[in-house]
Amino acid sequence: MIREIQRDALNREILHVDFREINLNQPIKTTVRIDYSGHSPGVEHGGILQVQMHEIEVEALPQRIPSAIEADMSSLDLGGHLLAGDLSAPEGVKIVTNPEEVIATILTPREEETLEPEAEAADEGEPGLAEKDEAKPLQTE
Repeated sequence: MIREIQRDALNREILHVDFREINLNQPIKTTVRIDYSGHSPGVEHGGILQVQMHEIEVEALPQRIPSAIEADMSSLDLGGHLLAGDLSAPEGVKIVTNPEEVIATILTPREEETLEPEAEAADEGEPGLAEKDEAKPLQTE
Protein backbone atom coordinates (compact mmCIF):
# COMPACT_ATOMS: atom_id res chain seq x y z
CA MET A 1 0.00 0.00 0.00
CA ILE A 2 1.34 3.48 -0.82
CA ARG A 3 2.21 5.49 2.28
CA GLU A 4 3.64 8.69 0.75
CA ILE A 5 4.52 10.12 -2.66
CA GLN A 6 7.22 12.78 -2.99
CA ARG A 7 6.97 15.04 -6.06
CA ASP A 8 9.21 17.65 -7.64
CA ALA A 9 7.96 21.09 -6.56
CA LEU A 10 8.23 22.61 -10.05
CA ASN A 11 7.11 20.00 -12.55
CA ARG A 12 5.23 17.62 -10.16
CA GLU A 13 7.16 14.55 -11.38
CA ILE A 14 7.31 11.67 -8.90
CA LEU A 15 10.67 11.56 -7.12
CA HIS A 16 10.07 8.83 -4.52
CA VAL A 17 7.29 6.53 -3.29
CA ASP A 18 7.13 4.97 0.19
CA PHE A 19 5.27 1.68 0.42
CA ARG A 20 3.81 -0.04 3.48
CA GLU A 21 3.49 -3.80 3.77
CA ILE A 22 0.03 -4.82 4.96
CA ASN A 23 -1.70 -7.99 6.06
CA LEU A 24 -5.02 -8.44 4.21
CA ASN A 25 -6.53 -10.09 7.29
CA GLN A 26 -5.88 -7.21 9.70
CA PRO A 27 -7.70 -3.86 9.77
CA ILE A 28 -5.62 -0.76 9.07
CA LYS A 29 -6.16 2.95 9.71
CA THR A 30 -5.96 5.31 6.76
CA THR A 31 -7.47 8.53 5.45
CA VAL A 32 -10.27 8.62 2.89
CA ARG A 33 -11.50 11.57 0.80
CA ILE A 34 -14.87 13.14 1.68
CA ASP A 35 -17.17 13.72 -1.31
CA TYR A 36 -19.70 16.49 -0.62
CA SER A 37 -23.01 16.01 -2.44
CA GLY A 38 -26.54 17.36 -2.42
CA HIS A 39 -27.91 20.89 -2.59
CA SER A 40 -27.97 22.67 0.75
CA PRO A 41 -31.02 24.87 1.38
CA GLY A 42 -28.71 27.22 3.31
CA VAL A 43 -26.49 27.78 0.25
CA GLU A 44 -29.57 28.37 -1.91
CA HIS A 45 -30.63 31.10 0.56
CA GLY A 46 -27.30 32.91 0.24
CA GLY A 47 -25.22 30.97 2.78
CA ILE A 48 -21.58 30.08 2.19
CA LEU A 49 -20.36 26.48 2.38
CA GLN A 50 -17.17 26.29 4.45
CA VAL A 51 -15.47 22.90 4.25
CA GLN A 52 -13.41 22.16 7.36
CA MET A 53 -12.15 18.70 6.36
CA HIS A 54 -11.41 17.10 3.00
CA GLU A 55 -10.38 13.72 4.40
CA ILE A 56 -11.50 11.53 7.27
CA GLU A 57 -9.68 8.73 9.09
CA VAL A 58 -11.18 5.25 8.85
CA GLU A 59 -10.31 1.72 9.97
CA ALA A 60 -11.09 -1.31 7.85
CA LEU A 61 -9.68 -4.40 6.19
CA PRO A 62 -7.57 -3.29 3.21
CA GLN A 63 -10.01 -4.67 0.62
CA ARG A 64 -12.94 -2.80 2.22
CA ILE A 65 -11.37 0.70 2.27
CA PRO A 66 -13.60 2.95 0.14
CA SER A 67 -12.13 5.48 -2.29
CA ALA A 68 -14.36 8.17 -0.70
CA ILE A 69 -17.13 8.65 1.85
CA GLU A 70 -20.17 10.70 0.81
CA ALA A 71 -21.33 13.66 2.88
CA ASP A 72 -24.92 14.64 2.04
CA MET A 73 -25.39 18.40 2.38
CA SER A 74 -29.13 18.47 1.54
CA SER A 75 -30.20 18.83 5.19
CA LEU A 76 -28.03 21.85 6.05
CA ASP A 77 -29.70 25.23 6.39
CA LEU A 78 -28.13 28.61 7.28
CA GLY A 79 -25.91 28.22 10.34
CA GLY A 80 -26.03 24.42 10.12
CA HIS A 81 -23.07 22.11 10.37
CA LEU A 82 -22.17 18.52 9.52
CA LEU A 83 -20.21 16.40 12.01
CA ALA A 84 -17.98 13.41 11.36
CA GLY A 85 -20.50 11.35 13.34
CA ASP A 86 -23.20 12.29 10.78
CA LEU A 87 -21.38 10.40 8.00
CA SER A 88 -22.39 6.87 7.18
CA ALA A 89 -19.59 4.46 6.37
CA PRO A 90 -19.96 1.34 4.23
CA GLU A 91 -20.29 -2.02 5.93
CA GLY A 92 -17.03 -3.13 7.56
CA VAL A 93 -15.63 0.42 7.70
CA LYS A 94 -15.33 2.27 11.00
CA ILE A 95 -14.87 6.06 11.10
CA VAL A 96 -12.02 6.78 13.54
CA THR A 97 -12.18 10.60 13.42
CA ASN A 98 -13.82 12.12 16.51
CA PRO A 99 -17.60 12.05 15.86
CA GLU A 100 -17.92 15.61 17.27
CA GLU A 101 -15.43 17.00 14.70
CA VAL A 102 -17.10 19.57 12.40
CA ILE A 103 -16.43 18.73 8.74
CA ALA A 104 -18.55 21.44 7.05
CA THR A 105 -20.69 24.44 7.98
CA ILE A 106 -23.08 26.79 6.19
CA LEU A 107 -22.10 30.33 7.16
CA THR A 108 -24.69 33.09 7.29
CA PRO A 109 -23.61 35.91 4.96
CA ARG A 110 -22.74 39.26 6.54
CA GLU A 111 -24.69 42.33 5.60
CA GLU A 112 -22.68 44.99 3.80
CA GLU A 113 -21.70 47.91 5.99
CA THR A 114 -23.12 51.19 4.77
CA LEU A 115 -21.38 54.54 4.71
CA GLU A 116 -24.39 56.30 6.21
CA PRO A 117 -22.83 57.03 9.64
CA GLU A 118 -20.06 59.04 7.95
CA ALA A 119 -22.56 60.93 5.81
CA GLU A 120 -24.70 61.72 8.86
CA ALA A 121 -21.65 63.05 10.75
CA ALA A 122 -20.83 65.44 7.89
CA ASP A 123 -24.44 66.70 7.77
CA GLU A 124 -24.52 67.39 11.49
CA GLY A 125 -21.49 69.65 11.19
CA GLU A 126 -19.10 67.46 13.14
CA PRO A 127 -16.14 69.57 14.24
CA GLY A 128 -13.07 69.22 12.11
CA LEU A 129 -14.72 67.83 8.99
CA ALA A 130 -15.68 71.19 7.46
CA GLU A 131 -12.36 72.74 8.47
CA LYS A 132 -10.39 70.09 6.61
CA ASP A 133 -12.09 70.92 3.33
CA GLU A 134 -11.59 74.69 3.50
CA ALA A 135 -8.27 76.27 2.56
CA LYS A 136 -7.10 78.76 5.19
CA PRO A 137 -5.00 81.76 4.18
CA LEU A 138 -1.62 82.09 5.78
CA GLN A 139 -1.38 84.86 8.32
CA THR A 140 1.88 86.73 8.62
CA GLU A 141 2.67 89.36 11.18
